[in-house]
Amino acid sequence: MRIAHTNVNDFNKNVNHNAPKTTTEETQKKESTLAADNTENKDRVEKDTAHYTPAYTKGTAKSGISPHALSETGKSAKRIMNDSMREMVANTLNAQAANGAVSNYVPLSKDSAILDALKAAEATSEGKDYWSVDATAERIFTFAKTLAGDDVDKLDKMREAFDKGFNQALGEKRGKLPSISYETRDKVYELFDNYKKELQEKKAPETVPNAVDAN
Repeated sequence: MRIAHTNVNDFNKNVNHNAPKTTTEETQKKESTLAADNTENKDRVEKDTAHYTPAYTKGTAKSGISPHALSETGKSAKRIMNDSMREMVANTLNAQAANGAVSNYVPLSKDSAILDALKAAEATSEGKDYWSVDATAERIFTFAKTLAGDDVDKLDKMREAFDKGFNQALGEKRGKLPSISYETRDKVYELFDNYKKELQEKKAPETVPNAVDAN
């Protein structure tokens, strides 16, 4: 019985002939796809990194902008203001709970309105017991008031952001904040209520007395 022998050269010719050819167009397409994937991965990493917020001391908070400040790209001015208020409250209350031993506030934006509000807030505590109920509440409220101005709707948004910041601090402390935190919250509420009442009274239409009938 004979075994058929296959010519090696003929076999190689068949293999090479049947192998798929890589054209210049296909090579460029693959390179383009790989480049797009790398860009997408880079963007994803940058987005994740942008949300990292390091711990800062009270002194650092006064000195300027965090190098890891949250990117403002694609975020509305209102959202930046609300997020800044929320973070300011959470960090301030956490710091107060630890007697100022941890971070106070890291600005999330380089916007001048945010920085001006922070400066105004810090100015209210000069010469006072920095972490007392009154000083801390005044700092938080002044930050909100400076951002809201005399706009009642914005003031309400700032109060909502305050509540979110308080709850954030509560969650970071595993549901346990000291009594001074709750006293500060109540004081902040009082300041919000008083200022809102003041704004509403200013905008209320004046009552014109009825004309007296001469007859």
